[in-house]
Amino acid sequence: MRTVSQPKRIKSIVILGGGTAGWMTAAALSRALKPDNIKITLIESDKIGTVGVGEATIPHIRTFNAMLGINEAEFIKATQATYKLGIQFCGWGSADSDYFHPFADFGKSFENIEFQSLYQKARQAGLTLPLDAFSTAIAASRQNKFCQPDTLPVQLLNNFSYAYHLDATAYAQFLRRYAEKLGVIRIEGQLETIQTRLPDGHIQALILDNQAKVEGDLFIDCSGFKALLIGQHLKVNYQNWSHWLKCDSAIAMQSEQLSPLPPYTLSTAHGSGWFWQIPLQNRTGNGIVYSRDYLSDDAALAKLTHQLNLTEPNAINGPIRFTPGMRDQSWQKNCIAIGLASGFLEPLESTSIHLIQLSIFKLLELLPADTQYEAARDEFNSLVKTEYINVRDFIILHYALNQRHEDFWQACRTMALPSSLQTKIDLFKTSGYLTQKQQGLFFKPSWQSVLFGQGITPKAHDPKADKLSNQQALDWVQTYLSKQMQTVDKMPLHQDWLKQTGVLNR
Repeated sequence: MRTVSQPKRIKSIVILGGGTAGWMTAAALSRALKPDNIKITLIESDKIGTVGVGEATIPHIRTFNAMLGINEAEFIKATQATYKLGIQFCGWGSADSDYFHPFADFGKSFENIEFQSLYQKARQAGLTLPLDAFSTAIAASRQNKFCQPDTLPVQLLNNFSYAYHLDATAYAQFLRRYAEKLGVIRIEGQLETIQTRLPDGHIQALILDNQAKVEGDLFIDCSGFKALLIGQHLKVNYQNWSHWLKCDSAIAMQSEQLSPLPPYTLSTAHGSGWFWQIPLQNRTGNGIVYSRDYLSDDAALAKLTHQLNLTEPNAINGPIRFTPGMRDQSWQKNCIAIGLASGFLEPLESTSIHLIQLSIFKLLELLPADTQYEAARDEFNSLVKTEYINVRDFIILHYALNQRHEDFWQACRTMALPSSLQTKIDLFKTSGYLTQKQQGLFFKPSWQSVLFGQGITPKAHDPKADKLSNQQALDWVQTYLSKQMQTVDKMPLHQDWLKQTGVLNR
C-alpha cells in the first residue's frame, strides 16, 4: 500500500536576499507572525551592493507602513523622504507636451454626472483648459506646494492622496532594524549550493559560501534579477514582454538637491526612452531609461550628463540591464519569488515597491499553516499574474499613444498591443467609457490622465450629462476651478511643510 505523507506544520521561513524586497518581506512577516511559532531568517551579503539613487513610490506604501505601525515622521527622517503628489510627463505625447498623472480624482461629479463628461461638455462651450487643470494635486505640484489632504477644510478639494520619494537603501536599513527587533535572524553570506528534498524536488536547505547550512520549510526568493531560487534552481520560465516594453537599460546618477523642492516625480521623454528625476531632501536621484536597439550605453551616459548640465558624469550606477516581464509562476514548490525575482516592468510609474508590497500582502493572506498549500499557491500565482498584466498594460499605454517622430517612438506607436489594452483604448475613444474589469492598481483617474494627456479625446460622453446644457457644465467646472485656486493659494511650499512638520533633515 502506498504511503501518503502527512502535511507538516510550517515552522521556519528563509528569505534569500535583503534590499527593499527582502526587508519589506521580513518586516511584514515579523509583524504578522509570532517568532516562537515560526522562525524567520534572512540571508544577505554586504558584498552585494544596491543602487541607492532615490526611489519614487505610490500611495499604497502608506498602507504598508501603517500595517507595520511605523511613525510617518520617523520614516521620513530616516529615508530622507519628500512627499509626492504624482508624476509630470514631459514630451510623452508630442515632443512639447506636458501633463500630470496625479494621485487624485479630476474635478467633482455633479448630479451623478462624472466630471469627465462635464468637462467634455464644457469644451463644447469653449473651455480650452486641459483636464489636468482640474486637480488640486496638480495645481499644487505646479507651484511646488504641499499639505496633507486631511488638513484642508474644504471637503470638495481634498480628494487627493500622496506618496513619497525616498532613499531605497535607507528604507531597507530602516526595515532591517524594525525586523530584527521583532526577532528576524540575519545571516551574512552568499548562496553556494542548494540542497533539494527527494523525491518532490522541494528546497530543503541553502548552503552558503561560509559553509553555513540554513534549513527551512518555505523559501522566499528576494535575490533580484538573478532569481537564484525561482529561476536558476527551479527553472520557472520568465515571460519576456520586451516586444511591448522596448527599454532594456538604465543608468542612474546623483545630483544636488533641488530648490524649490518639487512634490512630484519628473519623467521626460527623449529620442530613445526617458529620463527620471526624483527629489530627496539631501540630493536628487536621476536616471536615463533607454533601448540599446536605438541608443548605445556611451551615448546614453552622455545624454544624461547633458540633461543634468554636468561637465562630467557624477556617482554613476549602471548600466543596469533588465528584461520587462514576469515568471510564469511566482510560487513554485516551496519557493515564493518577491520583487525582481518575480518580475520587472521598468520604473516608469513607480510600481516596483508596489508589486513587492502586493506579493507580501497576498502571501500574508494566503500563508499556509502547513505544507499542504497547493490551493494557496495557485491563488497567489493567479492574483500576482493579474496585477502584473494590469500594470503592464498601463505602462504600455504611455508608449503606444505617443506622437513623436523618432524611430524608437514610431516603433512603440505602431506595435500590436495586448488585446486587453487595445480593447480598453478603443472603448474609450468611442464612448469615453473605461472598463472596471480587473481594474488592478490604476483606477479611472490614472487612465484619464494619460489618455487625455497624450491627446485622446472621446468622440462621445455619457448621455446623462445632456440633461445639462453646455453652458451649465462650463459654469460648474469654472466654479470648481475657482475654489481649487483659492485652496492651493493657501497651501505652503513643499519645503516649508517639511519644516513645519519637523521632518526636514537640514
